[in-house]
Amino acid sequence: MPVNPISPLRPPTYEPAKTDQESSDLTHRRAILHAEPYRTEVKNTMPSSNARSLFRNGITMMAAQMITWVCGLAVFIFVPRFLGSDAYGRVYLAISFQMILGSIIDFGGNSLITKHISRDRTRASETMSEAISLRLILWVASLFIAAATGISAHYPLTELLLIMILAVSNLWVELTLLMRYCYLGFEDVKYPSIGAVAERGFLALSVIPALFMGAKELTVILLIAASGLVSFMVSARHAREMFHLTFSAHLKTVVKSLKEGLPYFLWAIFGIIYFRIDAVLLSLMVPDAVVGWYGAAYRFFDIVMFIPSILGQALYPIISKLSQTAGGAMISATQRSLKFLLLASIPIAVGFIYFSKPVVALLLGLNQFGPSVVILQLFSVGTVLVYMDFALGNAVQAIDRQKQWAFVGFFAMALNIVLNLLLIRYFQTRFNNGGIGAAVATDITELAVLLSAVYLLPRELFSAAFLRVAAKALVSGGLMALAITFGYRLGIPWPATSGIGLLTYAVSLFLLRTFDDRELELMGKAATLTKLRLVPFKRTGISQ
Repeated sequence: MPVNPISPLRPPTYEPAKTDQESSDLTHRRAILHAEPYRTEVKNTMPSSNARSLFRNGITMMAAQMITWVCGLAVFIFVPRFLGSDAYGRVYLAISFQMILGSIIDFGGNSLITKHISRDRTRASETMSEAISLRLILWVASLFIAAATGISAHYPLTELLLIMILAVSNLWVELTLLMRYCYLGFEDVKYPSIGAVAERGFLALSVIPALFMGAKELTVILLIAASGLVSFMVSARHAREMFHLTFSAHLKTVVKSLKEGLPYFLWAIFGIIYFRIDAVLLSLMVPDAVVGWYGAAYRFFDIVMFIPSILGQALYPIISKLSQTAGGAMISATQRSLKFLLLASIPIAVGFIYFSKPVVALLLGLNQFGPSVVILQLFSVGTVLVYMDFALGNAVQAIDRQKQWAFVGFFAMALNIVLNLLLIRYFQTRFNNGGIGAAVATDITELAVLLSAVYLLPRELFSAAFLRVAAKALVSGGLMALAITFGYRLGIPWPATSGIGLLTYAVSLFLLRTFDDRELELMGKAATLTKLRLVPFKRTGISQ
């Protein structure tokens, strides 16, 4: 059995003398690794100010995300229906290219920006100036990569044009994302949330009328690019309250930023490639319609990712600070996020299994997108795994094990590419739907990432109490599935059946006493939104 590299049982090795700062850092890390497991006795280890910050920012981001989710869902309903599976496949391919190129531009430094600013806000101007300078250089490089890839893959001129438009728009998209992570370093989410709402609102109000007027995929791509510019202008308007650009970075500082961000970049590029390389491989191996089937199912998968994304962004600056302190606060915060994400993912997974067909029929139409149903059902497994991986990945990076996490990302990317090459061809030949193979490859890859994260994190994180919570969640999910099955057999319409299933799940969680007193208190606060206030905005130079 391999030895855990961060286990307390690891044999001692000779180390050279350390400076006072290094000794202090080592003491903090050892304190984290030997922290008390998740029990009711340590439920107050997270400082109350951090808990309030996490809760308020999480609620703010959740409210904004619900608005953007509704707008995004409206766009998603109309675009595939009006364009058809072939044209939608081309749009999905261009968006996938945009995300891959975006990971090159940010060079994995977005999480690093949040970590640095959350620990020392007085250096926000210096940090952001260096980051923006680096991203401008990488954006130019990404344009050449996009053009070279499209030409070498012999994409038709129309598809290449769509890819290049979104590649250009990455300039303001990535700068907006950079500012968002700077805001998170200040534990302020107001303006990024406003920007996200403005972006999706503009997109919905422009794309849907355009489709009714006969717009094709080129118009849709142009409006997507324009919507990103709207979000950029909103975020940039208030960014000067946090930092001032100097653009005085020297070559040494740029090289230093590249070296420091390399582990984060490797994980980001590996992660985005294995999430989006499936669309590229599908485009090279199957007809555009199959890419459209897969893209439609994956869009549903993307939509439900807003929950772990919000929690991860709200929690990361907090656990990053807690990782520098002694005690079990970081362990407790991570366990609570794991618990919440597990409880949230199970009903979504059950819903994918039982309601994929009626939902696809209602929103997209089975004539064009019927093959998307089985793909979406397969993503039910991936949903639970991805939710867990969000929280575990944050914890791995918070304890400064980003180099090992980058290796995990490389392994996941390589595994995913190999699985896609094998499974897409197999399922396309046997079932005329290569998207099934891509979905299976995603599920297997996410399981490998989960097991790797468990190996890298301290064993205290997975205490017996947490495992009991996981067991209760699985039991409740099973009862939810059973209730839905009976509802179908009784001929109850599927919307009502889904409500019965959710009610069964919730009642089961409470009857099994899944939540402790503090969590019940937070639920009560969430139900009283009028009592919430945003975290006060902190100007540059003010530390706390």
